[in-house]
Amino acid sequence: MSGTTSIPPTTLAGPTELRSAPSYAGRWTKLNPSLTPWILSLLSDMGFNQMTPVQASTIPLFLSHKDVVVEAVTGSGKTLAFVIPVLEMLLRRSTKLKKDEVGALIVSPTRELAEQIHKVIMTFLDAQNQMEADAADEGEGQEEEEEAETSDSDSDSGSDSNSAAKKVGKKKAAESRAKAQTPRKTTRIAGAQLVVGGSKCTPLDDYRIFRDSGADILVGTPGRLEELLSRKGVKKSQLEVLILDEADRLLDLGFTENLRRILSLLPKQRRTGLFSATMTDALSELVRMGLRNPVRVVVKVETKNKAAAASAGADDSRRTPATLQNLFQVSRPENKLAQLVRILLFENSDKGMSGGARKFVVYFSTCAQVNFFYSVFSQLPILKQNRIKLHTLHGKQTPSKRKSMFDAFVASTALDGAVSGDGVGQSKSSGATVLFCTDVAARGLDLPDVEVVV
Repeated sequence: MSGTTSIPPTTLAGPTELRSAPSYAGRWTKLNPSLTPWILSLLSDMGFNQMTPVQASTIPLFLSHKDVVVEAVTGSGKTLAFVIPVLEMLLRRSTKLKKDEVGALIVSPTRELAEQIHKVIMTFLDAQNQMEADAADEGEGQEEEEEAETSDSDSDSGSDSNSAAKKVGKKKAAESRAKAQTPRKTTRIAGAQLVVGGSKCTPLDDYRIFRDSGADILVGTPGRLEELLSRKGVKKSQLEVLILDEADRLLDLGFTENLRRILSLLPKQRRTGLFSATMTDALSELVRMGLRNPVRVVVKVETKNKAAAASAGADDSRRTPATLQNLFQVSRPENKLAQLVRILLFENSDKGMSGGARKFVVYFSTCAQVNFFYSVFSQLPILKQNRIKLHTLHGKQTPSKRKSMFDAFVASTALDGAVSGDGVGQSKSSGATVLFCTDVAARGLDLPDVEVVV
């Protein structure tokens, strides 16, 4: 994103936050309240040295015990904007959660998005485990060093009348250094459990895993989370925070009643964050039902050249990324298939606007359309000649096929080059991967290196 972001007045109950921030809104170390040291270290290792506006606006509010409604474009950093506060809230608990207690709940509209969020959380928890292991090794090293110093001092006790005083001085200095380096005391996060439908795990398996291993954080889809939370062996009274991610999609996919029942199972004294790319009347009703005096955060993109935008009579804020190019083409229905082939081949060539796109996503309105276009396109010799590989993703696939198709597309790389056309005007193609899908892949998923969306 480029330019600045702003948070305009809101009609929601509760305070209104007015602030603006650049596309990168400062370093993580500038946050107040400050983050746990090992989280800061991991963010640096991951290459996230600067916060995005949605992170800089949301995290301090969340950590100040406010409910938030966050409206921001896809790709603005919403996942870390709620994952980090969730982790910090659990780390700052005065007492550790018991094995049968849940501390945080993250609700996602699709399995793929839930898996992605769970993977991010596990990256942080793995870092926590590594930090503890390093601290244990360091402690053992210090003990061995102190024992060696004590032994040397005992063997040379008669040589210097001031040895005892020196020993005391060294000990005090070491204690002073250790005290200065000791981070804020935190409570260990036990783990995170993924709870999604369509997997090999049944609802009973979900409960057995929770009962046997425990999990401070539950991440999943509404139906399966509701089933797990409804069991008597899952204690919700200590729940600190609820996250509703891609909330508009949760409602679009028909999870309204599931969300109502989940909310009825949770304690009132909690923090709630609702994250969405759009705000609708139905979402406003959900906000009134599940949040208390929320602060609304709206992150928009503003053009840098406001004068040029004003002279053109254009609004200088929008909810699409500033570098995104939107194009359209009018076509007769009978020509649609041929035009799609032409677009794929042209954009994949070195003459395309992307200079040879390698990854495409093509959206269709129904599962049947995805299957139809895939069956037709997979038989076209010209696509095979140009080494264009096809994948499909929609809600009627079996869970295993859906996961394998998604993973294959994410992991795919450009194939060896091929030459299309003959004689004059031929262009070089470098191969491509195309995902035909429904809106099951429309929101929140991290699809790396996609250059063209149709």
